[in-house]
Amino acid sequence: MDEDQKLIELRNAAIDKLRGAEKAAYAYFCACPVGKERERAADVYENIRTAARV
Repeated sequence: MDEDQKLIELRNAAIDKLRGAEKAAYAYFCACPVGKERERAADVYENIRTAARV
């Protein structure tokens, strides 16, 4: 396997895991009551949501 193909596979695996983390962070955000914890959860969700953008 060529090095470029390996990098592509690793990138795709990382993006798939980010999508899973995004779903979990969103579920957590939705479950939080209004307040500081929900604000923090929103920040975490937004960071994860935009992490894969290039």
